[in-house]
Amino acid sequence: MRYFSQCPACETVYQLNLMELNITQGMVRCAHCQHAFDAYSYFIADPNYLPPPCTNPVLEFLSHRASKPLPNIPKPEHDLNNPHLQHVHHLMVQNVEGSRLNLYTYLNYLDTLNPVHSHPDTHYQHSSQKQSNLPQQTYAPKKKRKILYYVIWSVINLLLISLLIAQFIFLPQF
Repeated sequence: MRYFSQCPACETVYQLNLMELNITQGMVRCAHCQHAFDAYSYFIADPNYLPPPCTNPVLEFLSHRASKPLPNIPKPEHDLNNPHLQHVHHLMVQNVEGSRLNLYTYLNYLDTLNPVHSHPDTHYQHSSQKQSNLPQQTYAPKKKRKILYYVIWSVINLLLISLLIAQFIFLPQF
């Protein structure tokens, strides 16, 4: 979908990128008259926009399912009166002064930049469950080194250093 906004001063129409609008919090400077304005307030609907046709049966099912109204299920009483949930909800929707950006939209924006489902670790885990011929990799936690380990390596290093010093002392120099 294309996004358009119109400068209120000179009525120049601009095609905008939604990701850039989220970064700039909707503020745009007109290239024609140098007027800064909030692009969210002056959005124009794209007259040529047609939604893409459904070609995937899963998408057709989801669109058919979305067209049906969901049953009205009341929320449990403990969710509505829980002060912790109310506090978290307040933090998520609280706007910064003079901005339309809140924590909820910021976290959604971060998910578009680096989606959680695209990490290779989770992808490897799901693909290895589907295909049994792939080797299963397991990561063992690092073992804590014992004192004996450090003592043995210290003795080896001291022997090597003393051998080097003995070569300088006892071998004739040419």
